[in-house]
Amino acid sequence: MCEYDTDVFENKTCISPDWESVEKNLKRDFSVFSFCRIEAKTSIEDWMLDDLEGLLQALGLPKTTKLKGRTGQDKIKNLFIKKGVVYDRYKGETNIRPVIDKLDIAKIREARKKELKEFEKLLGVIIK
Repeated sequence: MCEYDTDVFENKTCISPDWESVEKNLKRDFSVFSFCRIEAKTSIEDWMLDDLEGLLQALGLPKTTKLKGRTGQDKIKNLFIKKGVVYDRYKGETNIRPVIDKLDIAKIREARKKELKEFEKLLGVIIK
């Protein structure tokens, strides 16, 4: 599986990889038998916002809490600030993991079916 953020390639100075070559080389050099690209057009924080109700509940914030920020990451950071917690996606085991554990992953998956389709197919996942 190859997951990457597509927004990094929106900047003209960053050249998008030749994914066919990447796949070919991985299969040849590392005996990879299956290759699946997952293009994340939004950040993980945007996915977390797909269960806003669960997120607010996990943070102990009222359902009427207004989101502030331009990006999903900005919005999540501001919610954590309201709770008095520092949000750092790279050092989040203590502050973020308990919140993520309370999110409704099925709800998020339903909202992100299109992005997960190829990955679920590769894994043989069938959700009715």
